[in-house]
Amino acid sequence: MRTLPAIPTAGELGIRTATQLAHSGYTSNRLERLVGDGVLIRVWRGHYVKASTWQEMSGTDRQLVRLFCAQGAAVADRRVLCRASAALAHGVSLLRVDPAVHLLCPSPRSTQARHAGLRFHACDEDRDTVALASGLLATSALRTFTDCGRHLPHREALVIADQLAATGADLGAVRAWAASHPGWRGVARLRLVLERVDPLAESAGETLTRIRLHEWAVPLPVSQHEIMTSVGLFRADFAWPELMVILEFDGRTKYFGETPTAEVLFKERQREKALVSLGWRVLRTDWDEVNRRPENLRGRLASAMGVAPLSA
Repeated sequence: MRTLPAIPTAGELGIRTATQLAHSGYTSNRLERLVGDGVLIRVWRGHYVKASTWQEMSGTDRQLVRLFCAQGAAVADRRVLCRASAALAHGVSLLRVDPAVHLLCPSPRSTQARHAGLRFHACDEDRDTVALASGLLATSALRTFTDCGRHLPHREALVIADQLAATGADLGAVRAWAASHPGWRGVARLRLVLERVDPLAESAGETLTRIRLHEWAVPLPVSQHEIMTSVGLFRADFAWPELMVILEFDGRTKYFGETPTAEVLFKERQREKALVSLGWRVLRTDWDEVNRRPENLRGRLASAMGVAPLSA
């Protein structure tokens, strides 16, 4: 069973509150000057980050800053992250980072002060919350799976579901919940996510690739198929053993900002040669092709399978 990566704490992200800065000798006037001079970024009322730190942050880390700021604001009832915000707090890699912070309404008729970046959602059942190691308060992994499956677009929901399933989310419990709530909003969408969820997916890119295969009505491949070769055991992202076709998704650049080293490329070529010698045909794809040029991948895959162009 895999574990989700730990997210940084507020301090590690460089968030400083007005109170913390005041204790360090920064008056409100000085803070205003530093913001005006571009030295500090006021991310949220009373919450600051150095401009140089903010500029170097990824979109994901900037959103994490917003989550901490939203929960750190002075409110009577501590805010609970839900939906995509909860998924991010759990360490899930999102297909798309939504700059809004999604929170459960503390009551059906909340009079809580609103912020332009907040989205409140009705709490239709028990909150089922968990305090995370980072200090954030969010819906549990199981509740997050269910909420995202019901309310997010299918691609975004399945990316989240794959990761939560890979880290131990009880799919049986989610199926039981869906079966016992047949008339609830979004349950049909949740059932589709449950039909397609794959705990073996190792990245958001692999999940999106699998969604494309569903859209093209391709015979579903075997995920993480193990093949013994002359250079060792190889695990294919997607394999069609009866057709001797492998599809590999390369997500290093998209997700880790890495450029493959000469040694990594050499080892990949050696593994591919070993697979080809066994009769396999190996296709490689990446984020750009799957997300922006799917027709190109569909044509290559049809050719490799020796079939007519795959249907949409």
